[in-house]
Amino acid sequence: MTFISVYSVYSVSSVLSVVFQTKPDDNKKVSDILPRARAKRNKENTISSCLQITPHTMSFKSINLIGLILIIALSFVMLEDVGVFGTVDAGAGELDPAGIDVDTNQNTNTAKTQPPESIKWYSYTGGKYQSNESGKPMMVDVYADWCGWCKTLDEETYSDARVIELAGDNFISMKVNGDYYSDFAMRYGIRSYPTILFLDPDGTEIHRVIGFRNADRFLDEMEIASLKA
Repeated sequence: MTFISVYSVYSVSSVLSVVFQTKPDDNKKVSDILPRARAKRNKENTISSCLQITPHTMSFKSINLIGLILIIALSFVMLEDVGVFGTVDAGAGELDPAGIDVDTNQNTNTAKTQPPESIKWYSYTGGKYQSNESGKPMMVDVYADWCGWCKTLDEETYSDARVIELAGDNFISMKVNGDYYSDFAMRYGIRSYPTILFLDPDGTEIHRVIGFRNADRFLDEMEIASLKA
């Protein structure tokens, strides 16, 4: 906007300088050597010549006038864009303090929480703490890195949306590597992998699943453990 204002002033001054331009006043020099009548006539001729429109001055004036009109038109367009001449739409949304357009007619009750994409796994220590705090039983997946069926269980069963939902609602889920935590494996008599233990918050076993189960069969085992808890 500053650039437009400066250019507008420059254009106006250019036009005025052409329209009202004057030549050096030589009247004093002439009046010194010529009669007063001739000096007056020369002065009139000088003024008329200054106001005379020639093709050169006409072209220059036209260019400046066109430029001035374009600048003024552009100024109005920019002012309208920023809302100086705009109107308020009564049906539009309001602006929140952060400047984000908020639809006041939006039904906020239609928003739904997206289901989790995987089971939330804890370590045994962290899971036991969560189980004590929430009162939910624990679902402990005891596995080994070399166990192929353990990987299949992860890929096919634990990825099922129904299993994920039930695990989140009813259990605190944990993974324990039986090779690293041999004391834990010995305490619960783990002899093969995968073995899934369902324990109450104090660590007492309430149900056990040995070996791979597909999603449908594993859901049945989870329901049994929920009933026993």
